[in-house]
Amino acid sequence: MFGLSQLGLGQISPDRTTLLDQDIPEASGIAKRNDTLWIINDGGSPPQLFLYGLKGDFLGSVALSGVGNVDWEAISWQGDSVLWIADFGNNANSRKNLKFYSVRNLNLENASFDLDSLTFTYTNQSAFPPQISDLHFDAEAFVLKNDSILIFTKNRSNPYNGFCYVHYLPAENGDFKTFLLDSVFTGQGPKELNWITDASYAMDELWLLSHGYVLRFSNFTSARFSSPDKLIFDAFSQKEGVAYFSPILYVVDEVNSIFPGGNLYEYKVEFSSSIPRSTYNQLGIKLNNCKISLTDKTKSATFYNLKGQKIAILNHEVKNLFLTNLPKVMIVQYQQNNAYINQKIHNPCLK
Repeated sequence: MFGLSQLGLGQISPDRTTLLDQDIPEASGIAKRNDTLWIINDGGSPPQLFLYGLKGDFLGSVALSGVGNVDWEAISWQGDSVLWIADFGNNANSRKNLKFYSVRNLNLENASFDLDSLTFTYTNQSAFPPQISDLHFDAEAFVLKNDSILIFTKNRSNPYNGFCYVHYLPAENGDFKTFLLDSVFTGQGPKELNWITDASYAMDELWLLSHGYVLRFSNFTSARFSSPDKLIFDAFSQKEGVAYFSPILYVVDEVNSIFPGGNLYEYKVEFSSSIPRSTYNQLGIKLNNCKISLTDKTKSATFYNLKGQKIAILNHEVKNLFLTNLPKVMIVQYQQNNAYINQKIHNPCLK
């Protein structure tokens, strides 16, 4: 089990908001491929893919004839050639036909494609549905990582225990049982504020989406979790899809009678926007543009790369460091009151 200890806590506002086409009232997933965004509707809708340009321009749609949409919740491209569609929405935790479709050789002009599928069951589910205290078998989020699928469950337990469970599947066609890898504690609740509704993985960064915030796990290279950045959206809505390609975070939400929705949002996310000055102040380090120095309460601070190699030190002899000369992710060990504390930080001066 991995418990969250967030590094940065900041609020982000969209740089561009685009109203989605009226045929996308329940946007449930988004993926980026080259210069195109691919969006899907939730379960019960026709099996269609909706295409948008990176500036929010609607490019049209393509119908996938012969493909069912029981409860589509997420999509992701495997390279540029295979589109994976997750038909694994399971609100009641009672489905026994959980599935991924893999779409190959997709021709947009005539809507032709080759189709395979992966069916699966959760390795730790024995009742359909289970007791209400064990409603951990719904999912709206997955990522493709190398030849693996990582599923992030949507917690509907009552009482709510705050965990998102991470399951593994091979990214190949067939019938499988998942392997339970880990769990991530996202918050005490209420569940609508903390359950995970989508995920994105790109350039060694994992993003987990909730209605009110997004978590970023940097340097996610070994399927293990580290302290994430937590970025809070300036407006709460039923956000259901996320895709990231540096430095833009693309998010879609559903039409909702209470909250605004039915939009495609673009957030420009840079390290400086997610690591406030207060984070460095808590470490006893002063941040002035891209120069750091110690505060009076800290005797020393030693910086290490992620391999554990010492790369820099601040003390009474070395009073200043320039962040532009340091890695974008590092460990700082600082001394306060005869105690040594380690903290992973991001470099706000490197994109």
